[in-house]
Amino acid sequence: MPQRFGGEWTEDKLQRLSRYLEQYTKVLKDKPKFRPFYKVYMDAFAGTGYREIWAPESTDEDLLPGLIAQEDERYAEGSARIALKVEPGFERYVFIEKDAEKCRELEKLRKGFPNKDVEICQGDANEVLRSVLNWFDPRSMRGVLFLDPFGLSVKWTTVEAIASTEAIDLWYLFDIGSVARMLPRGGQPPGAWRDKLNEVLGTEEWLEFFYPVKPSLFEEERVVQRDAEWREIVAFVQNRLSSVFPAVAPNPLVLRGPNGQPLYLLCFAIANRDERAQGIAVRIAKHILGMR
Repeated sequence: MPQRFGGEWTEDKLQRLSRYLEQYTKVLKDKPKFRPFYKVYMDAFAGTGYREIWAPESTDEDLLPGLIAQEDERYAEGSARIALKVEPGFERYVFIEKDAEKCRELEKLRKGFPNKDVEICQGDANEVLRSVLNWFDPRSMRGVLFLDPFGLSVKWTTVEAIASTEAIDLWYLFDIGSVARMLPRGGQPPGAWRDKLNEVLGTEEWLEFFYPVKPSLFEEERVVQRDAEWREIVAFVQNRLSSVFPAVAPNPLVLRGPNGQPLYLLCFAIANRDERAQGIAVRIAKHILGMR
């Protein structure tokens, strides 16, 4: 059964991912200066291979924002199937999915591509990715990883592990909408939300960045209020990626909801330390992210 997910922005992100995968495999195949690397595509939140577009109905204020939604149905291809259809393809595909029923659907998808080497891993993406990344050898392997999590479920330690491979191109859909909702305007976030943001951003520097302390009319008092909009959130996320990846596309794409509100940030970063490879990858990603 197709999973329910997305909106118009979902189609947008998947089209851009597809275009990058096509260019990525073509460049590595056609450029004689690149030796034949063993190419791996990884999808850390693979779903079922199909999807249905959804529209949010309600959210429980006691739960983290962006994690609950009900949907209207529309049938379409998901990222896993899109990646399998790209030609020239990859030598290996790794699909990670926590839900057992969705893994069974991925097994059906694998049978539809008998000539593809597909590995399906059930479990938490943060944990599974660590074991998958351990066997990456930058001397002989290259990979593309699509991180499209539900809410703020990717730990910064996972992002650091990806960067440390020196072999992976990362497409990361970051939930800036949930971050914005977890930054109240009248004062700092409660402890649970603060801990989550520390986990996702890998630092406590966001607190000083988003909540600079300002003097009040009375010298002994200080006013702490949010001093950031979504553009500042985007800049902070970009700076965090740049702190661990040697190259990051400078024009991440803001994906918006029906009312024009920013929901997600589609980012690109490359772990490869080779400046020539960085230049090609960032140039392609920058063009794809800038397409309208």
